[in-house]
Amino acid sequence: MALTPGRWLTIFVLSCAAIVIWLAPARFGDASINSSVSSYYSGPPFGWPDAAARLEATNLRLRVLELRDSSMGAPVERTAGAGLTIITDRMIPDTIQQAVRSALISAWARYGAGARYPVLVAVVADTSRMNDRLPMANTNRTEAYTFPPDSATPACRILVRVAYPLWRADSGRAHVFQNQVVRVLTLQSTERAILGPCALYATFGGPGPSIAKWLAGTNWLPAADVDWSRPSPIVRSDLNWGDGTQTGLLATVMGNEGVVSEARQFLATDAVACIAGRVDQCSTALQSGIQRDKDSQVWQADVIEARMLGGLGRWYWGWGRSGNLGPAENWLLSDMIRDLGADRFEAFWTSGAPPDTAFAHAAGEPFGAWVKRWARRQYGRAEVGPWMPVWARWAGLFVVAAGLGVAMVFGRERRVM
Repeated sequence: MALTPGRWLTIFVLSCAAIVIWLAPARFGDASINSSVSSYYSGPPFGWPDAAARLEATNLRLRVLELRDSSMGAPVERTAGAGLTIITDRMIPDTIQQAVRSALISAWARYGAGARYPVLVAVVADTSRMNDRLPMANTNRTEAYTFPPDSATPACRILVRVAYPLWRADSGRAHVFQNQVVRVLTLQSTERAILGPCALYATFGGPGPSIAKWLAGTNWLPAADVDWSRPSPIVRSDLNWGDGTQTGLLATVMGNEGVVSEARQFLATDAVACIAGRVDQCSTALQSGIQRDKDSQVWQADVIEARMLGGLGRWYWGWGRSGNLGPAENWLLSDMIRDLGADRFEAFWTSGAPPDTAFAHAAGEPFGAWVKRWARRQYGRAEVGPWMPVWARWAGLFVVAAGLGVAMVFGRERRVM
């Protein structure tokens, strides 16, 4: 069979189609992360609608302060002893109160948390949509706010706001809502989100001013999952992202590079450079703050703002947000405690120096070097600059082999005897 121009063109088109199919990325579900659950509105950038949304957000914050003061006011603070104290709203059914108390007490015991500060947890039912006859911003059905100790209140306070109608007989679904609340508030991910920052205060004392400023700038993302009693989940050992799964030949061929490639949608540029070995950018990636408006900056100077509880299920969604270092950043402080040990971590935590200097003094190595090692443990290695991944090399070898095979077949047919 002679290789006419038409046949050459057909082979060329089929070869190109094979390459496109081979190199096409796997289709995954929507793995986008809301970068700030604490933003309660998303209105137009200018004009009255934006002003109205800011007013609703401010009104919600006033409501949160009212709930905090009514449930954890001065009389309650004076009676709170060292360690963990849990207060539950009498409007919440007894079964929910017992389940939540048991889950939080067990988590606190598992941490082996200290008693340097009293820790108050108030679980409050509140379905209000208006405050002082003004609308409030919409929120999640279950969320938590943490108020760290200060000069006026030497206790770490946590307000868990439950917005399900748990007691209304006319709702017709009260039992369904009750089951949902029990399921959400007894998840280990919920316990970590609720207790984490206060567990750090109670165990290691208050953070130094520079450490506190760094954490406030990220809304405490490195402490979104606090549980130093266990190793953190490793991203690179879990190839599930969104609604898709890498399995079989795809997982074998792409290997760890598939995870790094998929994780890049969560990682800042500095974080990718850090994982690739540029240590000087590791600290930059970790300490870059979240951009906020002035109202949020003032509010979050003293409040670790609303954390969505149990909303998305998978561990790496954490509070529903991802920092510059991706979903694993939520576990960073827990991993630091396990790597450094309690004494050296406390030296870092309470230091008055900036995070870079404080870590170097406590750990004996640069902050960036540890962050790079930690990030590679979570995501594997990454490359920057000209680079061909493994799957591209396999694709090239396949195309070359296929081309040689086709050429040999046509070569034999054209041989003159």
